[in-house]
Amino acid sequence: MRSTPSFDSLLRFTLTLSFAGMTFLAVIRGVEAEETCTENAGPTDALGLFKPGKPLALEAGFSDPPPISRIWCWWQCHGSAFTKEELTHQLEQFANQGFGGVEIKDTVLQPRDEQTESIKDIPFMSSEWLDMFAHAERECKRLNLILRSRFGSGWNAGGPWVSPEDSSQVLTKAELSIAQDTHKYTGPIPTKDERPSLEELRHGNAFVIAVRKDGSETIDLSTEVTDSREILWNVPAGQWALYSFFSAASGKQLMSASPSGGGLHHDHLSTEGTDLHLRKFAQKFVEKLGPFDQTAFDGFGTDSWEMGNPTWTPGFRDEFQKRCGYDPAPYLPVVVAGYDLGEKGRRFLYDFWNVVSRLIIETHYQRVTDWCESREVAITGEAGAGPSHCIPNNLLEGLGAVSVPMGELWMEGRAYVKIPSSAAHTYGHRLVALESFTARHEPHRITPATLKPRADEAFLLGGNYLAPAVVEYSPAAAGKPGWLHSVGPHLNYQQTWWSMGRPFFDYLGRCCFLLQSGKNVADVAIYRTFRSSENYRWQAPSEDGLLNYRKDYAFDFVSDEILRRHASGKAGRMSLASGADYSLLFVSASSVPTMPLETLDAIRRLLDEGVTVIWEGEFPGNSPSLIDYPACDQRMREVAREVSQHPRLVRVPNFDQAAIVAQLEKNGTPAAIKPVAPSPLRYVHRRTETADLFFVVNRKAASVKTAFVFRVKGRTPEFWDPMTGQIAAAPHEHTPDGVKVQMEMTSLQSTFVVFREKPTQQGATAGSRPCVSSVIQTLSGPWNVAFPADSGAPEQISLEELLPLQTHSEPGVRGFSGIATYTKQFSCDLSQIDPSEQVTLDLGQVCDLCQVTLNGKDLGIRWFTPYRYEITGVLKDGENRLTVRVANSWHNRIVSDSKLAPKDRVTRIAEPSVYESPYIKNKPLSPSGLIGPVKLRVGK
Repeated sequence: MRSTPSFDSLLRFTLTLSFAGMTFLAVIRGVEAEETCTENAGPTDALGLFKPGKPLALEAGFSDPPPISRIWCWWQCHGSAFTKEELTHQLEQFANQGFGGVEIKDTVLQPRDEQTESIKDIPFMSSEWLDMFAHAERECKRLNLILRSRFGSGWNAGGPWVSPEDSSQVLTKAELSIAQDTHKYTGPIPTKDERPSLEELRHGNAFVIAVRKDGSETIDLSTEVTDSREILWNVPAGQWALYSFFSAASGKQLMSASPSGGGLHHDHLSTEGTDLHLRKFAQKFVEKLGPFDQTAFDGFGTDSWEMGNPTWTPGFRDEFQKRCGYDPAPYLPVVVAGYDLGEKGRRFLYDFWNVVSRLIIETHYQRVTDWCESREVAITGEAGAGPSHCIPNNLLEGLGAVSVPMGELWMEGRAYVKIPSSAAHTYGHRLVALESFTARHEPHRITPATLKPRADEAFLLGGNYLAPAVVEYSPAAAGKPGWLHSVGPHLNYQQTWWSMGRPFFDYLGRCCFLLQSGKNVADVAIYRTFRSSENYRWQAPSEDGLLNYRKDYAFDFVSDEILRRHASGKAGRMSLASGADYSLLFVSASSVPTMPLETLDAIRRLLDEGVTVIWEGEFPGNSPSLIDYPACDQRMREVAREVSQHPRLVRVPNFDQAAIVAQLEKNGTPAAIKPVAPSPLRYVHRRTETADLFFVVNRKAASVKTAFVFRVKGRTPEFWDPMTGQIAAAPHEHTPDGVKVQMEMTSLQSTFVVFREKPTQQGATAGSRPCVSSVIQTLSGPWNVAFPADSGAPEQISLEELLPLQTHSEPGVRGFSGIATYTKQFSCDLSQIDPSEQVTLDLGQVCDLCQVTLNGKDLGIRWFTPYRYEITGVLKDGENRLTVRVANSWHNRIVSDSKLAPKDRVTRIAEPSVYESPYIKNKPLSPSGLIGPVKLRVGK
C-alpha cells in the first residue's frame, strides 16, 4: 500500500484504519468525521489514483462508474493548436459521452487549408502551452474528468532540452588492424571524431582493447595509453585488431513529436538523465498548477519502449562491477565488435543485458514513479514494451515499477495484455491500463459493435482500464472527420455515431469498475523467461491472445524477481507480498536452456515451504551468468538434483495443461467454474471481502444455453448486466461442489455473475434482455428515410422495402455516413396479444447503432446485437408512429470521396494521402442502415 495523500489545512488530525485490505482515513474536524480512502485501494470517486475519495459500494459504482473506471484516451493534439474555447467544447463532449479523463499528447502537425490556415500551433511547454494546459485542468475539474499529460511530446521521454551528451548513449568503437608480422606496435590508439578523450580513458568510460581475430583472447590496454593518446604494445603472435570503445549519442529521436517538442531521448540508464527530464519537463507542471492534490491532474503516461537498445552510460563500468563482481572491459567486443568470445562471452552478454535492464528500471521507471507518487500523482507506462519490440528491459519487472502497468490491444489481433495484468497482480497494482483499439488498417470502419469483442477479450486477459490510443483534438474549422492521426480509432466528437456512443462507453465503465474491485483470483503461477536465445534480451510473446490460453484455470506469469524476493510458501500455496496467492507453480521450458541460479534456488526453497511445483521438460544444466563461473554451474547441478528429487515436484515432458488441471484438483482447487457440458464461455474471476465477481463472455457468434458450477460456497448469485446496468436474481441450486447456475447468453454477449451473502435482488430470475418468442407482425414498407444536410445524400427518400443503403441506386445514399432517420406509421390490433405476454420490437439487422422512439417515447440506444426493445405498454391499439435513427461509420463516405475531386468531397481530411490508402481506395462499401426485417414479437 502506497502512502496516503494529506488533506487541506482544516484537518485537525487523521486516524488511519486498515480494513479489508484498504486504508481508510477518519478525518476529524471537530466532531465531524468523513470516511475516505485512496483510489489505489478503491475504486472511489476521486479524480486521481492517490487522491482521497469516497469508497463506492458495488451497486453504486456499477450504476454510475467513477472517473477512474470510465474510458479515458490519449488525446492527440497536433501541434497543440489549442484555443481555450475549443478545449472547453471538446472536454464537454468527452464528459457528456461518459469518458473518465484524457491524457494530452502533443504530436505531429497537420497540413492547413484555407479554413484552417489561421489556426496557429503553440510551442510545446511554452508559457502559452502551459496556460492552455492549466485551462484544461480547470475545465476537467469542473467536468469531473481526470487529466494527464504525455511524458513529453510524441513518445517517449525527452525533448529539445536534451543535449547529445545527456541523451541515450550507445557503446561505439574505432578499429585499427594490426599487421600479422608486427611484434611491437607504437602509435596512436584508434579514434573516431577525436574520441575517445583522455579523460574518458582515465575515468573508466572508454577502453582500448586488443582482440585476437579468432575471438579466443582479449587484452585490456586502457592503462597503457599515454597522455598523448598513444600506446606501446608488444603484440603476441597471431592476427590482432586494436579497438577503442567509448560512448556516443544514439541519435534516437522522439517519435510522432511536434517540431517544437521533438528532440533526443534522455539517458534512461542514469539518474542524471531522468532527473534532467524531470526538472526540464515534469517540474513545469508543479510550477504552473501548484500542489497536485487540489487539481484534476493525475500525472503522466509513457508509450511503449521504441528507443532502440542503449548500451552505455557514464559510470556503467562501476555499476557493472558492483552488481556482477567482475570487470566488463575485456568482454566489450561481444557487445560492439561482433565477436563471440566463446562461453565466457555468451555469459557476459547475459550479465550485460541484465545490468542494462536493471538500470532502466531503477534509474528511469522507478525514479519517475517515486517522483510522481511523492507528489500524489501517477505514472502510467508501457514499461515492458510490446510484442514487436526487443528491448533490454525485463518485462514484468519494468511494468511492476510504475504506478499503472499498461499494455496494448490492437484491432488487427495484436494483444499485449497478459504480461501487464500479471505484473499488476504480482506486484500489487489494482489497475491494468491498455492502449486500446489501435487500428492501422481500417480505422474508419470502427463501431461499438466491432470494438466490444476486443474489449471483452482484454477484460478476460486481465485488463481493466481502457485508453483508446488515437482520439484527436480536431478544431471545428478542420471539418469532418478533420485532423486525423495515421492510425485509429478516431473516437472524438466528429465520429459519425458519437452522439449515440454513451451506452457503449457506459458498458466499458461498468465492466472496468467491477474488474477493478477486489483482487484477481488465479490458481496457477507460471514462471517463463522472456529472454531471447540469441542475445538474452527480453521480448514479449506474439501469441498473447485469448485463444492461446486454456479456459479451465486462471494464471499469472511470475518473474525471477518475484520468485526470489516476494514469494513464500504458506499452507501449501505460493503467496506473494502483494497478496496474490496460487495453488501451484508451473515452471515452463523456454528457448533459453538455462536458468539463473538464484531463481532455481528460490524454487527449491518454495518446494521446502510446501509449494507444489510442476516442472516442464529438462532441468537446466548450467547458469547463464559469468558470475562465479565455473563454480556457479556446479552449484546449479547440486540445486537441480535437490529439486528433481523433491517429493512436491511433478515432472511433465512438455506444456501438459491437463497435468495442471489434474494437479489443481488434487490440491483441492478445481476450476473456478465448470461447465456441465462443453461451452464456448470464458471468464475472469475477482474477489472482494463481500463478493465473488465473475465476468463471463460468450465467445461464440451464436446463442448458448448451458449450466455452470461455480466454486463458491455460502453466497447467492445474481446477473449484473453491464449493457444496461440492471441486476437480476440468477436461477441456481446449491451442490456439494458449489453453486450451479443456469446460463443463457446471446451471440457474443457478456455478463457478470456476482455472488454475495445478501443480494439486493430477490425478484424474478429474469435476464436484462427482452424475451423473444413468436412473431405477430412484420413491419413492411414504405419507410421514409431522412438524411442530414451537407452529407452528400438527398434530404429524404422513400423505401418500399428496407434494403442496405450502400446498395441504393442514388450515389449519395450509397456513400452516406452519419445518422439516417427512418419513420413509419403502422397499425396494431392489441386484442390479438395476451395481456400476460411481453411485446418486443425486433429490428433485425442494424448497421450500426440505433435509437428508437415509439409514439413519442424514447426507448433508448442499441449498439450491439440483438437490436430489440421491450415495448409493452408503449405499443398502442390502432395507429403507431415509429422513428429509428441509425448511425453507421465513416467508411462509406470516405471510400466514396476517394473517387471524387477534393472540391467535391463531403469529408475533409487534412492529410490527403488517407484517400489513397489501400484500406480505402477501391474498397467495397460496408453494410449500412436499417436492414431489418422489423418484427413485433410476443413471449412470456
